[in-house]
Amino acid sequence: MTEEEAFALVEEAFEMTPRTWRQFYQPLTIAEIGRAQKNDKYVQTLRQQAPDRLGEFFEDIGRKSGPDRVITETDVVDGDHRIIVPAALTQRLMEWYHTTLVHPGVNRLYNTLRQHYTWPKMLEQIRTYIRSCHACQLGKRGMRGYGKIPLKDTETEPWKDVAVDLSGPWKATVDNKEIATKHLKEDPIKDLTSAAAYAMRATVHGVTKYSPSQLVYQRDMILRTKMEADVERVRQRREAAIQVNNTRENRRRIAHNYKKGDHVLIKSSSMDPKMQLNVGPFKVVSFNKASGTLHIQRRNYIEPINIRLVRPYFGSTTRWAIAEPLHAGGDCRG
Repeated sequence: MTEEEAFALVEEAFEMTPRTWRQFYQPLTIAEIGRAQKNDKYVQTLRQQAPDRLGEFFEDIGRKSGPDRVITETDVVDGDHRIIVPAALTQRLMEWYHTTLVHPGVNRLYNTLRQHYTWPKMLEQIRTYIRSCHACQLGKRGMRGYGKIPLKDTETEPWKDVAVDLSGPWKATVDNKEIATKHLKEDPIKDLTSAAAYAMRATVHGVTKYSPSQLVYQRDMILRTKMEADVERVRQRREAAIQVNNTRENRRRIAHNYKKGDHVLIKSSSMDPKMQLNVGPFKVVSFNKASGTLHIQRRNYIEPINIRLVRPYFGSTTRWAIAEPLHAGGDCRG
């Protein structure tokens, strides 16, 4: 079967003329691009300054003739001829490809468009467009954090802050039957947690160089000897460790200044087995830069949240995303 015969079968199946078939399956027609090129400043500049780089692309590729044609540009690097997309049509072209191809990332979308099209600052515009895509922002995971993390305060005074961790109730399985631990003569969960707690309290910390029991009770839990901790040295060691960790974490983060009225997404966990999407966007009510804490409007209440758990929402430039409610989801393969 020849190419013309195959194309005729497709036309017959869809009961379309060649022109309407192209309009349905292509983002822009040759006629549309050609008309817009007549008023495009970049095309006019090339006509004046580099006419030798210009060529023509006809809708009827085989015959290379007909009224519908577009101007192409010869790339100075690879020598390929690409259709020049007028500025008035670039947004529509990107939206069509990005949506039709199920939200590819910047490089994949650029490489796909670059096979056939070209326009000034093409990669930059694609990057800006995808950055603000509603579905991509909801669906992408594992992205770099935004906003620098402030240094934590160094506490050295024992008992100034008290934290309590609660867990349970636990259940145990005996003979393949799940039984509440309170019905057992010996509680295996209690034994395990007690052993873990003892280990943490008696083990020397890598930063302070003392065990928690030595810092709090001035006693060693194993030898029962008296241990008088050097609190000032502990403070210096902790400050140094905090500075190192803070510098390392912020090296991987993007500088960003949150402000009232911004919108953020709550990031899904990388360990989430359900692969849920990011949640939001939510409006920022206030931002405490000193603590790295945002207060966001979440339905009918205000919620404090650390900037580690969120990412900025940059809005959406697509028509379909703008029409969606603020808390709608989306899909993305970006």
